[in-house]
Amino acid sequence: MPVAYIALGSNLGDKEKNLEQALDRLRKHGVQVLAVSPWIATAPYGVTDQPDFLNGAAKVEWGGDAESLLHTLLGVEQEMGRQRRRHWGERNIDLDLLLFGDQILHTDDLNLPHPDMANRSFVLEPLCAIGPEVVHPVLKKTIRALWQALQEKEHETKQESREQNMQDRLKTGVVLVLLYTILFAIAESVQIVPGLSGLRLAGMLSVPYGLIFGRLGAISAALGAALGMVVTGGNSNFIPIEFLGALLSAYLPFRVWQGMRSPQEPYLCVEDERTGMMYFVLSLIGTVPMAVFPAVGGDLYKIVPFPASYPKMFLASLVCTVVGGFIVYLFAAPRMFRGPGEALWNRIRDPKGTTRNLAVAMIRITLTGGFLGLGLAFIFPNEFELIIVEYVMGIFAAILFILTAV
Repeated sequence: MPVAYIALGSNLGDKEKNLEQALDRLRKHGVQVLAVSPWIATAPYGVTDQPDFLNGAAKVEWGGDAESLLHTLLGVEQEMGRQRRRHWGERNIDLDLLLFGDQILHTDDLNLPHPDMANRSFVLEPLCAIGPEVVHPVLKKTIRALWQALQEKEHETKQESREQNMQDRLKTGVVLVLLYTILFAIAESVQIVPGLSGLRLAGMLSVPYGLIFGRLGAISAALGAALGMVVTGGNSNFIPIEFLGALLSAYLPFRVWQGMRSPQEPYLCVEDERTGMMYFVLSLIGTVPMAVFPAVGGDLYKIVPFPASYPKMFLASLVCTVVGGFIVYLFAAPRMFRGPGEALWNRIRDPKGTTRNLAVAMIRITLTGGFLGLGLAFIFPNEFELIIVEYVMGIFAAILFILTAV
């Protein structure tokens, strides 16, 4: 009987169980499985907004012809409930016929060898584990040679891609910093707490920066705040304070979202009540550090007591971050995720992950501390500069900073 090689893949449900079940079903249909490669985890190919795959290859014998083996593979996929939602999309099982002896075949239903196998590392790597010396009937090269050549090509491509991505990040970062600086400088012209803080208009950008650009957006916001302080001639002692406030205002919502989202939800688009509520919670999280850090700094440097400054800055930050940020995000997010900016976003998107437990802890700590500050401000009169308030909120600000490094 002729020897054939098939590729197996899955990225939904219990992936390893799906692959093992597919092999069992093939055996029941008369396919003799001679060897199976180790399973390897791979990134999605072609369409990237989906879970990672588990891939492998199998060496089999089949008593019929190539087309009957293909129909058997498709039958097993159907038995296992595969749904073809989109090309290169998610699937609980994927079975491809790669090679059937040394046959070269081109029909409406089947092409042998598989036309793109030499360009897919998730095919060649497991195939090389069970048939390194098998010769590709068309290319006249062994699977080992094809795998080595593809590795070299991918290394060169990755190097070029990293350089391009770095340039894209740099250019995007410069634009983000300038936008934040301009808005920060405009806001400083209207002081809500004289000598300490202007309108918190830059809060309109903080959460969108974080959710769309991740760490790049957070750092850009921080640099924009620092540059805004320099441009407006602000107190030099407050440059690091505004830097940290802007940094966490963008970064904490990003980290929380990364921990709360589902694998099928790579980005947040506000489309219904659930996503709208999620954005509202993330906006509240972004509001807190934008108000806490300058209020603590004002108390620390004896400019304005915390109880006198924090409520005003919290309210201004809340309006700008929740309402203004929502308007900005509704405009920018669809254009970056699904519109003209999609290609750029895919190149510079931040893969930083967060566990769900850490995300929940961030929500609780941030919101508890933020509203605790309001409670302290209303409990203690403005004329009393109590050291307990300074210590409590100073410790809370330090905890927020520590969360960014976790």
